[in-house]
Amino acid sequence: MNIYNLTYNDVPAAISLLFQRIDALESILKQLRTSEKEKEILNIDEAAALLRRKKSTLYIYASAGKIPCVKSEGKLLFSRKDLMRWLDTSKRKTVKDEVTERMQSK
Repeated sequence: MNIYNLTYNDVPAAISLLFQRIDALESILKQLRTSEKEKEILNIDEAAALLRRKKSTLYIYASAGKIPCVKSEGKLLFSRKDLMRWLDTSKRKTVKDEVTERMQSK
């Protein structure tokens, strides 16, 4: 079947082929998304990209004990879950948050 010169009789087969290819592409995309989410341990480059920080900043944080990480064979490794938890707990309160807390405590 020549996809550029389809006849009326070729249309059902062409549509079937398109659906097969779409299914294959969806499967590949699902695998790619899953593999990214499942990557639990990050190196310094991946952690810097995730946090949108310079590697040098992460090295400073790590040496000061300000960020959760482990050192293995001279390299820093980070847990994605720990980094996300660290981000949540290290957020600064806005003035609005502080005012709301004070109003609720009274």
